[in-house]
Amino acid sequence: MESALADMETPSNADELYSATGDDVLLLSYRPLFTGDVIVLESGDRVALLQHPCSMHAGLAYNRKLVICAVQQLSSKPRTDWSKAPFGIMYLPKLLSSQNLAISFDEIDVISSTAAQEGVREAILSWRFWALGNAVLLTW
Repeated sequence: MESALADMETPSNADELYSATGDDVLLLSYRPLFTGDVIVLESGDRVALLQHPCSMHAGLAYNRKLVICAVQQLSSKPRTDWSKAPFGIMYLPKLLSSQNLAISFDEIDVISSTAAQEGVREAILSWRFWALGNAVLLTW
């Protein structure tokens, strides 16, 4: 586990982490749900889809349940060196200017695919960092 921490990548800036946030997410509204999407559910809870895209679908339809992680508000700003950060989280810097957020890999759950589809997609992680998040989970 120590070598995984040493190899953990830190984005050089927050923009590297996301394929889309804010209004850019609306431009991609046609895009199906995907690993790393940050969604605000109707309940107000913020979650990140964790499940691999291949296992989200049964043919053209989504499976009844999708695997998610909670997105939590942190009490402190994200570290500039992620290799020194707690291993069970992935920072989401600058997703919301008023909050310091992180995906919590300790809080895995399932939600209905209907709830995910009815939620508001807030961010789309870049392929590089959703892959990093899955690698962290696999070594966790």
